[in-house]
Amino acid sequence: MAIIATIKAIDGDNDWSCTVRDSCRPCPEDNINDPVCQPFGNRQLLLCYDTRTSSKIDSIPAWHSCGRLPTQERNTFLKFVSLNFALTVTATMIVLIRNRQIANAQYDKLAKTIGLPDAKSPDGPLAAAGRLLKFLRT
Repeated sequence: MAIIATIKAIDGDNDWSCTVRDSCRPCPEDNINDPVCQPFGNRQLLLCYDTRTSSKIDSIPAWHSCGRLPTQERNTFLKFVSLNFALTVTATMIVLIRNRQIANAQYDKLAKTIGLPDAKSPDGPLAAAGRLLKFLRT
């Protein structure tokens, strides 16, 4: 555990050294607005002791702000990608279904004009389309 900071107390009488005691972790919800949790909402536990006494027995716990957590960022990114993928699949399905409905409606309109069976007939639009092509060639 490395010493990450040497801090002079405000009164000038104490010299403090702090060592990291825990990895960077998300702040609890009730402390999220504390300055130590800014800017990313993560903090790291430090153990600070007075260097003049050289005794680590009288150490004081403190918190230090730390950067982004890779696992938290990865999870957020995967949620974002998953949501976009789901929306893309849903939108594509809606577009395909709607295009099929529009094509059937246009076919029915054309079939009614020419006198062919509609798309919902047992022949289906493919058989009727073949007859339409045969009709158009003559």
